[in-house]
Amino acid sequence: MRQFYVAYAGKEKLAPMVREISWTKNILIFEKCKDDLERALISKVEIFLREMGDTFTFTGNQYRIEVEGNEYFIDLLLYHHCLKCMVVVELKVGVFLPEYVGKMQFYLALLDDKLRLEGENPPFAGTDSAVA
Repeated sequence: MRQFYVAYAGKEKLAPMVREISWTKNILIFEKCKDDLERALISKVEIFLREMGDTFTFTGNQYRIEVEGNEYFIDLLLYHHCLKCMVVVELKVGVFLPEYVGKMQFYLALLDDKLRLEGENPPFAGTDSAVA
């Protein structure tokens, strides 16, 4: 709920309208913001990777990993050729929360266990948290 307050409190015209929308709809709006950020990066993936350095390869977005019948989706998965490792990028809208660290560690363990090849280094992570 704090995330909603932080996002809308200073917007005089928008705040009254947001109060009339259910919490479920507000959550969907925030998810849409995250999706828009991801889509913007994907649509400009070549430029994005060049800015990150020419040593990255785009592996996928919403990269699916299945474990014991459960699906998990990594926002962006890259590969760094010089470091010889996968790079996980999680995109979040709003303030960084401590539980994001646990989720990231989970993804890194999955990649290390399921996808890392012999001779590759363990995967590492980056998080981009945009305040809406």
